[in-house]
Amino acid sequence: MSSIDTNNYRIRPLRLAVDIPDLLQLMGAIKEADQLEEEISESALRAEMEWHGNDPEQDRWIVQSVGAREMFLGHAWIFPQTKYRSIFHAAVHPDFRRQGLGSALLGTAVSRASTTGARQVVSVSEKLNTPAERFLLHHGFIAAGQNRFMIASADVPLP
Repeated sequence: MSSIDTNNYRIRPLRLAVDIPDLLQLMGAIKEADQLEEEISESALRAEMEWHGNDPEQDRWIVQSVGAREMFLGHAWIFPQTKYRSIFHAAVHPDFRRQGLGSALLGTAVSRASTTGARQVVSVSEKLNTPAERFLLHHGFIAAGQNRFMIASADVPLP
């Protein structure tokens, strides 16, 4: 495990024009380490940026190392699900977990959600007993049920 001092990283808003390649690389490393089944592609990521009500340059953040070799260490986003509830997601590179980066991202996201009028923040952990689930429980989230997300491709006719 690598060690990082809080003086050696910064949290900043996502910059769509330049951050996508490095963000995809980070997401791929997280997917591989956590054995996630989500699609990681530029087209899927850019499609997320187009969600109605999404403002990626205000509602998405990067944790970036500072120094000779800058790299993305983590990322987070919120999305307004309703007027009073936002969905939160964060992920940190496996080599930099348990050093406060996820907690710092959560604080940034909750602060932003509050400014949009959200009174509740919800999140999802991909599998039971994962670091994500433990992180959320540690920060006061409680289990609210079990969900199954299903995806329809863009060419599926919808009524």
